[in-house]
Amino acid sequence: MLFFRPTVIGDETVTARFDALDGDDLLGTCTLLIHDGVADVTGVCAGDPEIGEGLVRAALNYAGNQGLYMAVCTAKDADAIVSRLRFEEKDGRLVNDIPSLLMGLCGS
Repeated sequence: MLFFRPTVIGDETVTARFDALDGDDLLGTCTLLIHDGVADVTGVCAGDPEIGEGLVRAALNYAGNQGLYMAVCTAKDADAIVSRLRFEEKDGRLVNDIPSLLMGLCGS
C-alpha cells in the first residue's frame, strides 16, 4: 500500500519533506518550503509521475492545513509531474491557489 509520510524539518530551506513509501521501499520524495505566506514546492523526485503528483498533493494539503492559500513550484526537472496539476506560469514562475491545485484536472 502506498503511503505519503510527512516529516517536519523546520529549517530555513525545508519546512517539511514527504516520502512516498510502499512498505519499506522509498518511491519518491518532495520538499516544501513555507516562506512569505506561500507554499513553495522546492523539490520533487519520483520515478513515476503519478507518485510525484501524489507527493506534491500531500505537500499542498499540508500547506493548506497550515493556513496557506497560494503555492509556487520552484522544483527543477519536475515538468512531467507539474503538468499533472493546475499550475499556471506567471512572470516566469509556476503558481496557483492551493484549492485549485488540489482540485485536479478532471473535466478540463
